[in-house]
Amino acid sequence: MKIFLKIIIPAMMLLTTSGCALLFDSPPPPLKLPVIAFADLCQQPSTIFCQDFDQLPAESSEASEGVFLNGGCAQAENNPHLACPEIEAGTLKFTVPSNSGGGASGQYYIRFADHNGGQSIGPGQEVFIQWKQRFSASFLNTHFEGGGGWKQGIVGAADEYSCSSNEIVLQNSYQRGFPEMYHACGHSWGFETRVWADYVPDEWMTFQIGLTHGQPGENSRIRLWVSREGRQSKLAIDDQKVLINTKGYGKMWLLPYHTNKSANQTHPTGYVWYDQLIISRTQLPDR
Repeated sequence: MKIFLKIIIPAMMLLTTSGCALLFDSPPPPLKLPVIAFADLCQQPSTIFCQDFDQLPAESSEASEGVFLNGGCAQAENNPHLACPEIEAGTLKFTVPSNSGGGASGQYYIRFADHNGGQSIGPGQEVFIQWKQRFSASFLNTHFEGGGGWKQGIVGAADEYSCSSNEIVLQNSYQRGFPEMYHACGHSWGFETRVWADYVPDEWMTFQIGLTHGQPGENSRIRLWVSREGRQSKLAIDDQKVLINTKGYGKMWLLPYHTNKSANQTHPTGYVWYDQLIISRTQLPDR
């Protein structure tokens, strides 16, 4: 487990015990006007898939799009320690109950290769995935016992489940309070954080993953932009790695799965919401 030592110096640089330097700048300026509407972005020829979560996809683990809870959502109806994803005011809501395990809140997935002529994003191609996300204060202010960090999203191969050798994962590693990324379940090749971008409760933050898939044996470029509500985004991560395999990318998960979270801890119920998911072949503007 890495421990970060925060030292503010005149150059506005954040030093860490790992020897890395993180930019520590002032809040970004407001969004530039006009802001392109979600519906208009969905009509762009570069857009592969859009979902505004006006209704809940079917409960499934095999269809092109679905939500699911291991063991089925029906078991959550009479179990206060489990919760299936639901729609609330046109958003996708996840509940993190007290005394719940790491996967107790369920998952949403979209096999976006099915909306791209059946083709995954492969070598020489790129994909950009943007969504809005809100966290309750009860969720962000809780230190979950035993937890190795809660996830936000996973990009993986179209024909694989989560925790694969091909995935790119965005998560709050070790509950440090800012987003990081890694490649490949069980390998955890991490991507360095370039800009300190803390999570903020009770507002709609925007996250965008950019993946430029390199040719076999060559580096792929992985980027992450983060923005607060009404603000321009920061490029928080910009790193390159040789991917473990070249199966391509064609599936996306949204989920608050928390590795090793203790089911013995009594804590306030937490909530995480998602909205306005867009998957595109080109980088998406701030909104």
